[in-house]
Amino acid sequence: MNKKLLWSLLASTSILAVGCSSGNSSNTNNNTTNTQTVYVPEESQVRTPVSAKTVFAKNTTANGLQKASLASTGSNSCIQLTTQNNGQNYIESYTSSQWWSSASVTVGITNTCSTPQSFNPQIVFNNTQINGANIPASISPSASVSGNPWSPVTYSGGGTANPSLTVTSPSCTGSGCSWAQLAPGAALTIQTSFGLSSAINSFTIGSVEIAGSTPPPPPTTGTLALNLSASGLNSVCSGATNCNFQVNVISQSNQVVATEYLNANTSSTANYNIVNLAPGNYSVNVVASSIPSVTTGTITSNVSPATTNITAGSTSTSNVSFGFTSNPINQVTLDLNTANIPAQFTNNTVYAQILNSAGATVVGGIQFTKSALAQTVSSAALVSGQTYTLQVQGLADPKSGVYYSPIIESFVVNGSSTTVVANAYQAVPNNKLYTVNLAVQNPQAAQTIAYGSDTNYYSYAVDSASSGSYTFLSNDTITLTPSAVAGYSSSLSPTNTLTSANAGQTVTLVNAQATSTLQYCVDSLCQAQLTTLNVAANVGETNTQTIFVQNLGSVAATLPTTVSYSAAVSGLSVAPGSCGSSLAPNAICSLNVTYAPTAATAKSSTTMIYDSAPLLIS
Repeated sequence: MNKKLLWSLLASTSILAVGCSSGNSSNTNNNTTNTQTVYVPEESQVRTPVSAKTVFAKNTTANGLQKASLASTGSNSCIQLTTQNNGQNYIESYTSSQWWSSASVTVGITNTCSTPQSFNPQIVFNNTQINGANIPASISPSASVSGNPWSPVTYSGGGTANPSLTVTSPSCTGSGCSWAQLAPGAALTIQTSFGLSSAINSFTIGSVEIAGSTPPPPPTTGTLALNLSASGLNSVCSGATNCNFQVNVISQSNQVVATEYLNANTSSTANYNIVNLAPGNYSVNVVASSIPSVTTGTITSNVSPATTNITAGSTSTSNVSFGFTSNPINQVTLDLNTANIPAQFTNNTVYAQILNSAGATVVGGIQFTKSALAQTVSSAALVSGQTYTLQVQGLADPKSGVYYSPIIESFVVNGSSTTVVANAYQAVPNNKLYTVNLAVQNPQAAQTIAYGSDTNYYSYAVDSASSGSYTFLSNDTITLTPSAVAGYSSSLSPTNTLTSANAGQTVTLVNAQATSTLQYCVDSLCQAQLTTLNVAANVGETNTQTIFVQNLGSVAATLPTTVSYSAAVSGLSVAPGSCGSSLAPNAICSLNVTYAPTAATAKSSTTMIYDSAPLLIS
């Protein structure tokens, strides 16, 4: 047993002025649910014949045999118009007033391929009219682009029925140009505004298309909406317990196509749209190793449905929920009456703890006193049928040299109520101890020595401070602390920390009598003794001088409660102010000397303030 065990209780052509705004992201530790889109590249999926985009055709060879050949469905541009929230590939709107009006159209382009793509699409707005006529050639629109990479936009076809925008990716040659390309599944959004200095009554667009491109084929992939949630885990997933749950999405070819997480320490939900999945059956699995073990119960997971079918052009849903099932609250009674505690330790408070089979503390801070040698603890961490270890502090009295080893015994929790009868204390052999001599200079009655161990593995007696031999454990580090004595300062030399390296040495406890030292301050001038004070006043007036008194010593100073004068002076008085009968170390009080003369005659008197030096007041 290790004795150092701690007791841890984001046309014409004109150039547009383009404003670029890129998407930002941030993480916050709250329960706001944001759905993240996860793009699964095609090359990361091992497709089966069911999910491959193929058609079968017959081909007659020279020998007349017919064979089936596998042909692709045809190639299409990777850059396609983005479907907007209204189900179309554009959104038009306008605002109108008699002085200034604006018509705007929002479109987007998306990289539908699995590799980064350069782009230069011409987006054509077919049959576009404002107030039933073509957009005037004199209007130069403005545009803003959202997304990466930043891309310039040009406008052409003003005055015609079919104006257009051309979005061009940044110029880059050679390797390392992915920054200038549109990432797989990524999109750019372009909002174009046309301003008029008159009212707009109508703004219409017939259709929007990319010039020269092949319309996108029907969807051949599907989406899985994966929703992760955790409830009732606030008290469990905290502190050192890391609840970063991991969920894998596995294809029917047994490939992990997506791995997503829910950190229940910071959020109770996490939603993902996993897109570009090949059609087929997918399973959703919780990674068991991502669920931490908890001593008070079990973190559970449920996947519904555990298997889901992904079809082209549709979204399937799988919900994963995490919860917690508490262990029953079991009681264990620890009985120390059988430990045979020696009489010299009956006033000690003895601490104990319970450890599980992994050595972790499951119940700590258990206290035994002479009036409570049996303690009952209740905890869900005490699981029926499992084995635990009870550790009870040993007993130690360095002055008498008596030591008893800690009690360490195993027990099994049996149902809701278990009683553990402690073994008896066993004496520590003398060869496990070493001796240090303590010499006390100027011993004081009732002064004691307390002992503190770096391991807290023993409950120490408190001994009277006297010269003699003291014994200590050879594998422990002990700190000696003498009790405070009024009027004295105490120190240990050469050290108050003892180890086996101190064996045979003498440690001296010095009790030095403490003194009080007063200083007096008048008008920011401080001095050790105040011998003169001038308090002048005209007849009919009152003058008050304040004296601040500070105790610079290490013990309290006793102050007199009355003031005497060598000669009484009419109108002269000394008031104690905030000064009482005692002034603590480093404390400050004030007293007031007041003179209100009744006649124009110089007067003086001598008084004793708080030391032996007389104070002349004039």
